[in-house]
Amino acid sequence: MIMSEYFDNIHKILIIATRQIGDVLLVTPLIHSIKKVHPDCIIDVLGYENKCQMLEGNQDIRRVIQISEKPRFKEFTDLVKRIFHQYDLSITTLAGDKPHFYAWLAAKKRMGLIDKISWHTAWKRRSCQYWTLLDNVNTHTVLQNLKLLEPLNIPAIPSVIPPKAIDKPSLPKSRFAIVHPSPMWTYKEWTVAGWQAVVAHLLSKDLLVILTGANTEKDKKICSQINKQLACGKLINLAGRTHISELGYYLQSAEFFIGPDTSITHMAAAIGCKTLALFGPSNVVKWGPFPANYLTLENPYVKKAFPWQQKNNVVIIQGKDKPCLPCYEEGCDKHKQSQSDCLKELDPADVIRAIDFML
Repeated sequence: MIMSEYFDNIHKILIIATRQIGDVLLVTPLIHSIKKVHPDCIIDVLGYENKCQMLEGNQDIRRVIQISEKPRFKEFTDLVKRIFHQYDLSITTLAGDKPHFYAWLAAKKRMGLIDKISWHTAWKRRSCQYWTLLDNVNTHTVLQNLKLLEPLNIPAIPSVIPPKAIDKPSLPKSRFAIVHPSPMWTYKEWTVAGWQAVVAHLLSKDLLVILTGANTEKDKKICSQINKQLACGKLINLAGRTHISELGYYLQSAEFFIGPDTSITHMAAAIGCKTLALFGPSNVVKWGPFPANYLTLENPYVKKAFPWQQKNNVVIIQGKDKPCLPCYEEGCDKHKQSQSDCLKELDPADVIRAIDFML
């Protein structure tokens, strides 16, 4: 077991966060908590290639090391050369085999998450000087990561640190809202008609509306459909035209943000923008956008609440109330590209009521 005084000899730390974009953002409270108590320590992060944009401009981190999700042999051997015993401590925020192996390579002192106690995980438990069980249902991801601080006697600071833009774009001179309609996976999607109704309502509130999305054909198509239907001088389509950190700069001044269960919604919440998140089958207790200025080490959300639930600057509206909601599955057909009826049947009028409540 790692003791707090043991930390005096630890100066270089590798945090392993080989996850998706939004998940990486939720590792920042762990990093920030360490850096707050030990400002002179060096912290690097190992993450997937093109998944670490949320760490841009983060002053708590020295550098980000990236690797492919399925690295070729040469890429893997190059990584080994870069990290092998280069750190005093490695911390894996995932319970998988590969992250634990990376932790074993990087340092002699290791900490991490374990998904269960079984003979399959025996080598991970033996490899780590400290480990804690992953609770994938009843503990928010931010709070789960912060549990790794317990043996170090470092106070947990549940503050998500958003990225910071180096090149700051010019902002609209009038009041504006940001609408981010498209998630990465189909099972988290709402309807285009629903988004059109929401945008039309925001325009009626004398707000300029900015549509945002990733530089993908799907995101650009959805935003184009909304833009074409409601074309006017107060609707701007920036899908595929802004970097994540630049979008964060917009969010600092936005009057309001609405989006599905996706990384940009997490960022909006962390920045402190009024955030309306649309959730369907996903577990809001585990994955709800962590509110700004929420300093309690308790889950901010409950499993299910209607017509919505609010914590600080975040309101979560869940899909149509069905007995199966939330099912924790990847859509009704249980794969990422399947539909979720609870979201498809969500009435735009219910979402508009939540918008008026927030505005």
